[in-house]
Amino acid sequence: MLCAKTKHQLAKTTEELSQYKQLMDAIDSNVARIDFTPQGYVLNANNQFLETMGYGLDDVISKHHKMFCEPSHSSSQAYRNFWQQLAEGKSQHERFKRICSNGDIIWLEATYFPVKNEKGEVVFITKIASDVTDEVTALEQQTAINTAINKSMATIEFSPDGVITWANDNFLNTVGYSLSDITGKHHKLFCEQSFYDENPSFWRELGKGEFKTGRFKRVSKHGQPVWLEASYNPIFDSNGRVVKVIKFASDITERVLKAQQTTEAAEIAYSTSQQTAMIVKDGKASIDVSVETSNEILTKSQQTDAIIEQLQEQAVSIEEIVKTINALAEQTNLLALNAAIEAARAGEHGRGFAVVADEVRNLATRTTQATSEISGVMQRSSEVSEAISLSIDDIQEMAKRGKEQIEKVKAIMDEIDEGATNVVNAVSHL
Repeated sequence: MLCAKTKHQLAKTTEELSQYKQLMDAIDSNVARIDFTPQGYVLNANNQFLETMGYGLDDVISKHHKMFCEPSHSSSQAYRNFWQQLAEGKSQHERFKRICSNGDIIWLEATYFPVKNEKGEVVFITKIASDVTDEVTALEQQTAINTAINKSMATIEFSPDGVITWANDNFLNTVGYSLSDITGKHHKLFCEQSFYDENPSFWRELGKGEFKTGRFKRVSKHGQPVWLEASYNPIFDSNGRVVKVIKFASDITERVLKAQQTTEAAEIAYSTSQQTAMIVKDGKASIDVSVETSNEILTKSQQTDAIIEQLQEQAVSIEEIVKTINALAEQTNLLALNAAIEAARAGEHGRGFAVVADEVRNLATRTTQATSEISGVMQRSSEVSEAISLSIDDIQEMAKRGKEQIEKVKAIMDEIDEGATNVVNAVSHL
């Protein structure tokens, strides 16, 4: 009876050992495993661990665990505490940074668990590990990216329906709020009512997974306009559901305000240029009239000058005629005087002839006086004509100079007109 019971227990124990061996074989086939003494010296390691770390079994047997660690870590108090806790039977689980045989860094997701005997004493430490280097590297890169984004961009997070859950300092500084001011508030806090009037489905579309990008006008805590170049990015869970929305933004307020000022200045320049063009057009029309008037003045002054020359020539002719008449009058007067003398000699018979001779002499005298007056008038007329001629010469010279100046002004006005037209064309294409 006792023998049968013993055999049964032996068989059961053998079966348990077989199952344990199968379990260990399964673990060794799929997981990196290494065993240490409670003090940290290597007892054994499976092929998975050796391949992961780049060692052979002989390279690690009886070596201390610190061979897999950076010197700065293995010499630290934290490292000593780590092994002390294991020796006390406390398991350890986390991601560990280790060093391969070639010096490369490797990250292991590992569990160190103490194995105890029947007395509860730790007899060795088993470590089971998985290589998570790629995952850690990707996480570090993502963390670096997030850090860079947080340093350079304004970031804020929302629930799928637009309630604020978090914002970084850049965003808070941009809008002038503290995190406690906005947490739990809706996105509408930053918007003018017109935004939601124009975009009533904004959050419904984001909740469906639609991205939003563009230039957005927002309002700061102090009521000032804030312009953001931003993207609203829906974040999905493993089931494809939107769990939150992250907004990345850059403050472009200064750029937008400068652009608005430039636009306003361009509009003013456009309007001013149009007005200038109209004024120049009217000015050119007035100048054209002035040029035409100057030409007429010059032409008429030239015609008047010609008439005065003719008058002067006629005055000279009249003066010659007057001289001739005056000479005839003198001769007539002389003849009348001779006739009077002869009549006096004739006595009574020459009395009637004397009267006639006297009348002739009087007429000659009056003729001489008249021709003298005509000569004086013609002299004064000649002087006046000469003065007028000189004045007309001055008028012609002034008219010529005026015409030249007007033509210069017209050329300048043409340049202004061309410049104003160019400004209008340039501004209209802004």
